[in-house]
Amino acid sequence: MLIRRILGRGRAREPKTTRLLLQCFEVDSCEVAFEPWGAVETLRAGDAFAVEIRGPGDGLVEVAYRSGGISVWAWSGAETVARNKAGERLTI
Repeated sequence: MLIRRILGRGRAREPKTTRLLLQCFEVDSCEVAFEPWGAVETLRAGDAFAVEIRGPGDGLVEVAYRSGGISVWAWSGAETVARNKAGERLTI
C-alpha cells in the first residue's frame, strides 16, 4: 500500500504536451532536424512548422542551433507531429 501511495496510487503519469512554432526569417531556408529520429525537413522563408510533442515524461524539449539550421530534440517516449503552414503533416 505504501508503494502505491508514493507512485500516485498506481496511476500512469499524465502525458505532457509541448508546442513550438518554428519560422525562418533571415535566410532563404534552413534545415530542421527532428531528433532522435534523424528526420530533416527544409523550412523556407515565409513558411512555418507547427510542432507538437506529446508523451509521458518531463515535457522538456531541447532546441539547438546547428550549422545551417536547428535541431529539435524530443524526450524519450514522446511522439512528434509537425505540420507546415498549409497544414500538411511532415514525415518524421
